[in-house]
Order: sequence, then structure tokens, then C-alpha cells
Amino acid sequence: HLIIAFFLITIFAPFVEEFLFRGLLQNFFKKFMKRYLAIILTSLCFAFFHYSLQQGLANINIVGSLFVLSCLLGFLYERQNSLISPIAFHVTFNAISIINLLLIKGL
Repeated sequence: HLIIAFFLITIFAPFVEEFLFRGLLQNFFKKFMKRYLAIILTSLCFAFFHYSLQQGLANINIVGSLFVLSCLLGFLYERQNSLISPIAFHVTFNAISIINLLLIKGL
């Protein structure tokens, strides 16, 4: 189960999320506002998409970090005009996060 979870979090989720948030949502917002505002609004959506009601206010640090990450991903997407760079960065970020969690738990 650990291998499947690792694959889903590190490979599958970044592909899906980058397609949805950068490929669709950010491009949609750009039709109505400047690029930097589209990145910010998309990043807010991305960050709060990952908010967990169960963790409550303890989750706010994660939301803030994910907002910054998402802004970087949005900038990469705009700079490269491709989803490849944000996907690769997102995969790397998730992989490091999962490995870090596994090392902290001692698995």
C-alpha cells in the first residue's frame, strides 16, 4: 500500500493538479485579469484545496506554504508556457515531503 500511496502522491497528483490548476484554472482567470492576478487567485484556490478541516488552524501553515509553492508553479508555467516544469517541480516537492514524513515516522 505504501508504494501505491507514494506513486499517487508523487506522480499522479502533480499531473492532475497541474493540469487542473495551471492548465485550466489559471488560463481561465487570465481571460479576465492580468497574469499575476491569475497566478495569485489560482494559488489561493490551490492552497485552500489542500486545507483540512480536521487539522483546523494547525493546517494554516501548510496552506501558507502551499500558496507560495503554487505561486512559484504558476510563474514557472507562465515563464515556460508549458506544464512540464511545474509538474516536475511539483513531483519533486511531493517526493521530498513524503520521504521527509517517512523519515520522521521512522518507517
